[in-house]
Amino acid sequence: RSGEEGRRLYTLVSEILSVNPNIDELGFIILDSTYQPSNSLQSDEIYLNDDKLGFSYSIIPDLYSYCYTNFLQSPKEEEDVLKWTKIILLINSENYTVWNARKKYILSHINSTQSSQQQNQQLLQSELQFLSLIFTKHPKSVEAWSHREFTLRHLYSTLLRLYTSSPSATLPLLESTLLSESQICEKVLHYYPKNYYCWTFRYKILTLFYSTFLQPLIPLSQRDIFTLTLYKHIFVEIENTNKWMIKNVSDHCSVHHLQNLLLCIYDSSFLSSSKPTIKPDREKIQN
Repeated sequence: RSGEEGRRLYTLVSEILSVNPNIDELGFIILDSTYQPSNSLQSDEIYLNDDKLGFSYSIIPDLYSYCYTNFLQSPKEEEDVLKWTKIILLINSENYTVWNARKKYILSHINSTQSSQQQNQQLLQSELQFLSLIFTKHPKSVEAWSHREFTLRHLYSTLLRLYTSSPSATLPLLESTLLSESQICEKVLHYYPKNYYCWTFRYKILTLFYSTFLQPLIPLSQRDIFTLTLYKHIFVEIENTNKWMIKNVSDHCSVHHLQNLLLCIYDSSFLSSSKPTIKPDREKIQN
């Protein structure tokens, strides 16, 4: 009985996610008897309105059990694994086994000789979009933030390869990626202020950029362009962080983030460490 119910719910939720790729908010809710679905994709257990999706608490056990059972039994190389894991992670974003399955699928896809760089870019950007949806319900998920770092690292590498063939088209995309990642962090912080994992990732945006685009193997002419792009973003980050601190005076994570940004300007090698440490001469910056 629970298997049949799980299959029905999985089919319904999968269709909703497929037909509405721009869903930007998720919640678990209690639907009372007065709720009336407004279209054929909804039910008395699922709420969907203006790209906002809500699961009734009553459906979560059957839906999760069905998806996880089928995930364990399905080949991890096939695209179906993305469908199973998407619903699992929307419910439980701390399942590292499921995150690892998505990592393996992404790696197999981007390392395949049959995949173009544009296809890899689309896959990685869709993964970032999925993670943004997860953060609306699970803003402090350690595994989700770790997976976003993994995804962004490979997206940077993909954009670097695209830049060599089409610099004029790729540079605006790179700049928009930097900006959109910071905007996602700001959005998540509004859901859950004082979010250490979010602030840590916000700094990772810069360190990952540095480790990908500003290495000695990169031609000097390209490094100059990437350096300018990076420092423009750092100054925007400083301005936005200052604005945040004025409104959130007790958010110590933002103070630490600002300190790291200032140290980046003072010494660019500070970016080469993914786990920044405070240097002895930091008083020059702090004062």
